[in-house]
Amino acid sequence: MLKNITAGKKSVRGVALALVAAWGVAAAGTVVAVPPAVAADAGNLVTFGDSYLSNPTPAETVGAKVRAAAEQAGIPIDTGLAAPLSRYTAHGCGQSSTNAPRQIGRMTGLTVRDYSCPGAMAYTPGTPAMTLNGEIDNALADKALDAATTNVVIQFGFNDSYSWLMGKVLANGLPDTYVNLQQRYAEQKVLWTNAMNTAINRIRAAAPNARITVADYPTISKPETAEQCLLHVAMIPGDIGIPAFWIRDAEVNIHDWSKELVAARSRDNVVFADIRGATAGRGECAPDDARLIAGVIDTTNVSGYNLPVHMTNRGVTHTAETIAATF
Repeated sequence: MLKNITAGKKSVRGVALALVAAWGVAAAGTVVAVPPAVAADAGNLVTFGDSYLSNPTPAETVGAKVRAAAEQAGIPIDTGLAAPLSRYTAHGCGQSSTNAPRQIGRMTGLTVRDYSCPGAMAYTPGTPAMTLNGEIDNALADKALDAATTNVVIQFGFNDSYSWLMGKVLANGLPDTYVNLQQRYAEQKVLWTNAMNTAINRIRAAAPNARITVADYPTISKPETAEQCLLHVAMIPGDIGIPAFWIRDAEVNIHDWSKELVAARSRDNVVFADIRGATAGRGECAPDDARLIAGVIDTTNVSGYNLPVHMTNRGVTHTAETIAATF
């Protein structure tokens, strides 16, 4: 939409659309942007992940996308009518000002450089900013990772778990994928482990003094029945679930793979944040006063939330505390 550029000239239409969008998303909400390329601060935290870390509101997601489109079109966002876009995070990745990385920063006093991006994947191909390697590329380009970096957090793999599996379904059919499900999971483990090891090696090369925390995902589904409870409204029981074995399996697999990875890389100052263990019994089907995961429709949780089927506000804080305890 914003790439109407011919012979080195930005079209009037492209500029106008970006400016209109800038003011539209600015009215809906703001978040502090990732700083421009400067040397890493003493005592800084760098975070890589997907929407479970970034946790944006819909307005923050749109704002970041519009900012990225404006920058690609060469529209200055630091002054003029497009200035409201500077309030949104860079690289097209929507992030909340109250997400777990920023809460960790406030808890620990560390300067936060957050590169988490909704929809990001570790080993499944995607747009550059929405991959683990792409997030690291952005951090290196921004000089966020260096010898002064004290802590790095990586939380990846959930989006891969079902996207990659769906690719197998489309290629080989559902019966073949289901019958050979354990083999498919074994293949996923290799892909995930290789991607994570590559990421750790890249981070270690740029930030040799950093402690690297590998975080798994929270308890979402009922562990014993693999059900998700998507509807939480008054007068309807909140523990009515629908089968979603692929969600439960992703939770368990990434938890187990993370523990194995950390055990293998412990000499490299790599540690594990057990988010799944810390949220046991508080998933999507738990009572309202205990539940840390929102449903698709959810009017009864006690703390509010930014995204359906993601952490509630209280869950985000609990995640931040669990990760910070590994520093």
